[in-house]
Amino acid sequence: MMRQLILLVHTIAVATAQTIMVTPFGDSSYRLQISPETPLKPPNNITQHLPGALIGKGSGPSYPISLTDSLTNQNLRVVRTSSNIIQFFNVKSQQLLFEIDSIQFVPSTAVPGLSATTLTTSRHDDSGSTEQIYGLGQGNWSLHNGGKGGGCASGTNTEHVVPLLRNGQVVNLLQRKFHISIPFIYSSAGYGLLFNHGGMGDVEIAKSGAQQWTQTAALNIDLWVTTTNTESTGPSNIYRHYADATGHAPPLRENAMLFWQSRNRYKSSRIVETVAARYQDLKLPVGVIVVDYKNQNHDGDFAPGATCFPSVQNLTNNVKKLINASTVFSFWPEVKPQSNEFKILADRGCLINADLNGLAFDATQKACRDFVWQTMLKPRYFDQGVDMYWLDGKFL
Repeated sequence: MMRQLILLVHTIAVATAQTIMVTPFGDSSYRLQISPETPLKPPNNITQHLPGALIGKGSGPSYPISLTDSLTNQNLRVVRTSSNIIQFFNVKSQQLLFEIDSIQFVPSTAVPGLSATTLTTSRHDDSGSTEQIYGLGQGNWSLHNGGKGGGCASGTNTEHVVPLLRNGQVVNLLQRKFHISIPFIYSSAGYGLLFNHGGMGDVEIAKSGAQQWTQTAALNIDLWVTTTNTESTGPSNIYRHYADATGHAPPLRENAMLFWQSRNRYKSSRIVETVAARYQDLKLPVGVIVVDYKNQNHDGDFAPGATCFPSVQNLTNNVKKLINASTVFSFWPEVKPQSNEFKILADRGCLINADLNGLAFDATQKACRDFVWQTMLKPRYFDQGVDMYWLDGKFL
């Protein structure tokens, strides 16, 4: 357990033989890529690292960091001590932000040839203050009874509430329905940390704010660390640096900033057009109408059912004529065996996750993305006037 590890941090140090490459990656930020001591023999189909959240190659060359080395990028300094602890400092305040105490690689039991990894952090300062950890996406929901505690809600309905403070939690990094993991934290100590891993694993946050990050199967450990540009510990610089490193969201187009009409659910073109005509009568502005899930005969058809949606082109034209709104369709990434596309995608190696009682389209492969877009989505949706998409799914 993490509490036991934290007590032993200075005796379970980073193995000296591990290669740690450090790359300046944006303002007051570094990327660390840590390889195991023993070279891996990954399966033949795993020849390179999976795509991560970081974009570009960094803002400077990569350097191996050895014992007693110190590197500085603007206001962030990284040090590998003589006792093999990796420390991060805010240069202007001279404060220790946190340190990596333990890095472990063991053979993965999930994917032979890869490693299961553990990375443990802690923070030691004279104040004894508790580090508050925020972030990690939309996970670890808790139920709240809407009928208790006053406020606007009443009755017996329950709400799902995502806690902001993560101290004392274990957050699973696997994506699933209603649980969207973003392996990035903001610390009240004045730093941000991205655990650049898109696979299975979890993070345990101690009450003190110390962390234990794990991966079930990986080629290496990849993380990105940033701090503020000043002595301040506020989040504004940190979130700006995070957006710079991972990509800024593009501006919404004008009609997407109007009202979105959606419900569970539009079962035919006739129903969509009836709703659009009513909005026209009421002279209410609508930017988007969403045709949500189950518009296909079978999950994974990647085409709307012809009986309920006989002409996508006519539907988009009529909605545009009535209220000048865009028609959005939802694509369901689960591909059922009875769908028209199942065998085609299976034969091309574009289906994954057999344990989920229904294979999912593997969007991590460029060849699969290109094939589905060119042969299915573009001719059946885009060429018929659908230029906005609802990328939905039970699991990904």
